[in-house]
Amino acid sequence: MTMSAYDRYFALAGSGEKTERAAAFSDAVFAIAMTLLALTIEVPRVPAAELPAAVLGQWVQVAAYALSFMVVGAYWLMHHRLFTVLDRFTIGLLRLNLVALLLVGLVPYGTSLLVRYAEEPLAVTVYAVILAAIGLAQAGLWLFAWRDGLLNPAVDRALFRFITARSLAVPVVFLASVPVAFLNADAAKYLWVLLFIVELFLTRRSRAERPGTGPESPKEI
Repeated sequence: MTMSAYDRYFALAGSGEKTERAAAFSDAVFAIAMTLLALTIEVPRVPAAELPAAVLGQWVQVAAYALSFMVVGAYWLMHHRLFTVLDRFTIGLLRLNLVALLLVGLVPYGTSLLVRYAEEPLAVTVYAVILAAIGLAQAGLWLFAWRDGLLNPAVDRALFRFITARSLAVPVVFLASVPVAFLNADAAKYLWVLLFIVELFLTRRSRAERPGTGPESPKEI
């Protein structure tokens, strides 16, 4: 039976091995979002004599900027590693990638909201949900690529399980902080310190495990 133009178009262009354009576009979105984070730190509008105190009083804005930059930077590293071991793409993967990038673009908004309404549970919740959603979308990319056999054969099951656990660690911490925020907004923010503890735990646990039996398995992805 003759295929329609629609089916022939997606059969021809809906998958392939050249992932460079998708990676470059994704890098640009991450770079823009991370650059816009700096705009969440407002320049104080005070007399020159009050400037030192005003700058020191911006520690909350700086802390929010640093946290957002580090988390989004970690997500970018994860995304970069995925495309490094991605042998080919499908239209489904590209669509899911767009969803992840849509969420990345919301990080400056979430950070600004957190800075302006630091004590409000809703602001803390919105920020946590945005960053958790990015992590879940990133984990979804890995799961999708694994399920459809898009990854390099060097990514064996043991390595994939480690990547999945590492992908879910950050969103789990942010989601866990959501109910806490409605009890105490500050406590929810302190809970985010667990991000660094979990990352350290997963890294040490991975390095303590015996090497995989797969041929020439990469030490770190």
